[in-house]
Amino acid sequence: MRMKDFLVVCFLILLTVLIAPRAVAQTPTNSGELEKLSAFLGTWATKGEMRDTPYSKAQANITSVLTCQWAPNHGFLICDQVIHTPAGANNDLSVYTYNESTRQFSFFGIGRNDARARTPALAIEGNTWTYLGGFDNGSKHIQFRTSNTFTNARSIAWRSEYSEDGTHWMLMGEGTDSRED
Repeated sequence: MRMKDFLVVCFLILLTVLIAPRAVAQTPTNSGELEKLSAFLGTWATKGEMRDTPYSKAQANITSVLTCQWAPNHGFLICDQVIHTPAGANNDLSVYTYNESTRQFSFFGIGRNDARARTPALAIEGNTWTYLGGFDNGSKHIQFRTSNTFTNARSIAWRSEYSEDGTHWMLMGEGTDSRED
């Protein structure tokens, strides 16, 4: 494990320990761009399916419960998610924040059974959150994007895609999230 990945994992574990006793959604005291993260506060029920592609396996009836709350100092949105797939359950922790000096949102995600943290770029434009990442596969650069579109305050439509050329995007999966509280 690289030192950067190790430090991110340690940071996420520390955040989990610090917020565990305070498992209530809070209103952030910060304003501006950080406030946009409030859209994900609360508990969400997710359902969707993945398609069979070179970069994903077909899976129907994927469900999850996602609970998001502010960290005690309101600088980070912390989300705990249990994902149910036909292969079993997975538990993920996600951390969101905003850097005022670079004017960029950041996302850090880790699964209980993953050795590395995920750090895709995150852009929030209007009611759509887009996560971007990729990797090199020989001479090709494969790009991934997942978009979460808030159709209203209680509903999200999500879609995951990949591209081998940056222009043509192929659907990998899609679904919906519904706020439960």
